[in-house]
Amino acid sequence: MRKLLFNILGLVMLSSVAVFGQIVSAANGNWSDAATWTGGVVPGATDNVVIADGDTVTIDAASVGINNLTVGQGTSGELLFNSTTSVDIAIAGNIVVSAGAVFKVQTNTIASPGLVHTIELQGDLTNNGTLDFRTGSAGSSLSVVNLTLNGNTNSTLTTPATYQSQGDFNKLFINKSGGAKVILGSDIFVNGGSSSAPLANSGIVFVNGLVETGNYALVYLGTTEANVSGYSDSSYVVGAVGRGMSNSGTSSKSFPVGDGKSFERFTLYASTAGGSTGAYAIVRCIPGNANTGSSSLSGGIDKVSEVRYYQIGYNVANGVAAPPASPTMGFNIFKTSYNTDDGVSAGNTDLRIAISTDNRATWTALPQNYDYTTFADSLPRQFADTLSAPFTVNKGNSPIFIALARLAGTTTNELGNPTAVNEGLGLKPASYNLQQNYPNPFNPSTKINFSIAKPGNVKLIVYNLLGQKVKELLNGFMNAGEHNITFDAGKLTSGVYLYSIRTDNFVQTKKMILMK
Repeated sequence: MRKLLFNILGLVMLSSVAVFGQIVSAANGNWSDAATWTGGVVPGATDNVVIADGDTVTIDAASVGINNLTVGQGTSGELLFNSTTSVDIAIAGNIVVSAGAVFKVQTNTIASPGLVHTIELQGDLTNNGTLDFRTGSAGSSLSVVNLTLNGNTNSTLTTPATYQSQGDFNKLFINKSGGAKVILGSDIFVNGGSSSAPLANSGIVFVNGLVETGNYALVYLGTTEANVSGYSDSSYVVGAVGRGMSNSGTSSKSFPVGDGKSFERFTLYASTAGGSTGAYAIVRCIPGNANTGSSSLSGGIDKVSEVRYYQIGYNVANGVAAPPASPTMGFNIFKTSYNTDDGVSAGNTDLRIAISTDNRATWTALPQNYDYTTFADSLPRQFADTLSAPFTVNKGNSPIFIALARLAGTTTNELGNPTAVNEGLGLKPASYNLQQNYPNPFNPSTKINFSIAKPGNVKLIVYNLLGQKVKELLNGFMNAGEHNITFDAGKLTSGVYLYSIRTDNFVQTKKMILMK
């Protein structure tokens, strides 16, 4: 019996794994033309595609599926969407636009309200060259690319700071599975343009999965409220969201933010126009105690939230032609939320909103315009207060801070106890641990459980026995706690694989067997 088992394992270990070939362009030409590619082979689903320096390739096929895409080899190279028919591209791996290279749409040359292309991307998008997913104007010249970030591995979006001008992404769909996230490696700007063609409208659509911004922000420059949609407690931004405000008058915008433990949603009202094309307000949700430990409290409050608070600022995108010398925006209404972990009790009128204009040294209660009664259902709940005189924020000036607060002398709203909440959620395991996947052997999917003792960057990668990376399941910031992720090996062949977890303080590797 033991000999038979060893024989089976030996056969599995010798079995082949999926081989990803590399296909490089050989000349200018259309994607579907064999003469465009070295060896005369049009790229397929398991191929890594490289557009060589000096070559211009036009995607003419209606549907394209590949593994990884690299545009350019360091100095030039162009990949263009065609100007007459829609193109759908599915990329299982990453997109890299190299320095000097171009990946863009061409102006629509057919008589239609807009030409819409799509990309479904499971991996990272790194732009070191020129990326333009929206060109032309509303009507027959408009051409756009709608980008969907899907799959069960993290996707990181990165573009250079000098490139972030008017936003060259048209529409982003966030649709991750298995706990995967979208992570920003830079500020990401989505174009503010609109058109009469509904599918060509710009915007951000949240379907599933979180967006982690870190020190960056996800910015939608458009001023249409409805064009940022779908956000929920399973799909929102952990960090900062920027929204374009009206250039002609007052406006309000929703900011789908939270801190990874809770979706909070913040609504901001501007009392003045944006004052500049490319101007946007920005709201960041920050986990932690709003009180610095020495903050003074005034206006009839005796405590601010221990769980989270918000930073509010104003900025203008890079590359804006002739922006005002000192752009400003006034804010007068702040509509914040409370959720299950905010320490708010139902059925009382003691909840307040506090503002700080001196980097949290002083918190002052906003004037309460009505008696708001707290609730325990339909969370997160929003309520608002208004400044009697709008507070003006200059570009680059110190931001405003907003936090939940409670009426002095009351104890009905605890406003959180971070230690108790963290322990209750099991966010402080005693040690790091990588568990054996289950089931094992498996076909075609298996679950991997692991625990993290301290918050930080975590990588979870699957390798073959040659040490070649097969799948990156996770690469990004994670809170301390118990986690799991599902590995779908439907596209791989039977064999023994290794899965390895790596943090700043911990490395561990285990084997798993795929048997089809």
